[in-house]
Amino acid sequence: MSFASATRYKLINHSTQAVIAISTNDRQLTRYIGGDYPDQYWFILNFKEKGFKLMNAFFLGDVIADSNGNLIRYNGDDYPDQYWSIKPAPNNYGYVFTNKSTGRVIADSNGNLIAYKGQDFPDQHWDLFEVH
Repeated sequence: MSFASATRYKLINHSTQAVIAISTNDRQLTRYIGGDYPDQYWFILNFKEKGFKLMNAFFLGDVIADSNGNLIRYNGDDYPDQYWSIKPAPNNYGYVFTNKSTGRVIADSNGNLIAYKGQDFPDQHWDLFEVH
C-alpha cells in the first residue's frame, strides 16, 4: 500500500463521519464533526518495515501514538508506539490503522477516540480523503 508523502489526508470514520484532528485550543488529539479546518489534515509517512506515521499537517511534527492504550498527540523522540500498519477494512469499508507496537486499532467508539484491541467493529474503519 502506498500513499503520496506530500499529500494531505483527512481520516474520516466510516461509521460516524467524525475526523481525527488536533484541537487548536489545547493541542490534544480529538474527534470532530463539523466544518473543515487544517488541523484535520494528516500526512501518511512510510517508514518501510517500521510502518507508517500519521503526522498532522498543521502542527508539523505532531504524530498519533498509542501511549499505554491512550491515543495521544506526540511531538518528540521516536518510539515504536508511533508506527501504524494500514490495511483495507473488511468489505472495503475504508482502512484499519493498527499500532505496530501494541496491536491496538484506532476507533471512534461512543463519541470517543480510542485505541482498541479485540474483535473488528465498524467504528474502526476509516476513509482517507485527499485534501487539495
